[in-house]
Amino acid sequence: MNVRLGPEDQAMVTELRAGGVEMSELVRDAIRTEYGRRRRRLRARDVDAVLAAIYARHPDPPGQPRARPDTLDRRAVREAIRRRLRPERER
Repeated sequence: MNVRLGPEDQAMVTELRAGGVEMSELVRDAIRTEYGRRRRRLRARDVDAVLAAIYARHPDPPGQPRARPDTLDRRAVREAIRRRLRPERER
């Protein structure tokens, strides 16, 4: 597939390549995304699979603390509240 780019688009491609972005991967992702969007609408049962794929492709850095406690775990919530209520010097 050949694509003719205008000067503005070519400048964007040059900058993306310099930043390490692979154009072939970018085009494949765009094609898959658009095809999937046109093919069918996302159903509730598909959400878990989509999120799992996103998290697998873009994992959180190791050792990063969780931003929020699990709201279903009362002990974790209690500890998060205690941490927030402690004076700054005791943290």
